[in-house]
Amino acid sequence: MEQFDKSILVVDDEEPNRVLISHRLKREGYRVTAVSGGRAALEEMRARRFDLVLLDLMMPEMDGLATLDTIKSDPDLAQVPVLMLTASNAREAIVHCVSRGAADYMIKPVSPADLRMRVQRQLRG
Repeated sequence: MEQFDKSILVVDDEEPNRVLISHRLKREGYRVTAVSGGRAALEEMRARRFDLVLLDLMMPEMDGLATLDTIKSDPDLAQVPVLMLTASNAREAIVHCVSRGAADYMIKPVSPADLRMRVQRQLRG
């Protein structure tokens, strides 16, 4: 399947991160929707289908873990792979995300090559 058939939701409370990641993914040919928080992400996911979610861990109001828990506990959303974005390279934070259902993680700032590889890996699965 071509990349333009794949839809990705980018969730990050920091606009520069959303814009940069969205731009990189669009250049790769993906359809991208970007939102600033967990609640908006859940609304988008309930309104339409996404093939992958890139989810920031540290956000105000509803953080990435609460959003991840909600996604994974909803039978209509649980099958969507979630790739966590975190500024922390603390092993315990990474293990915690994966143990709660995240498919993978990336340390911010995200390199273009790492973004491309990890997104492709999730979408091939």
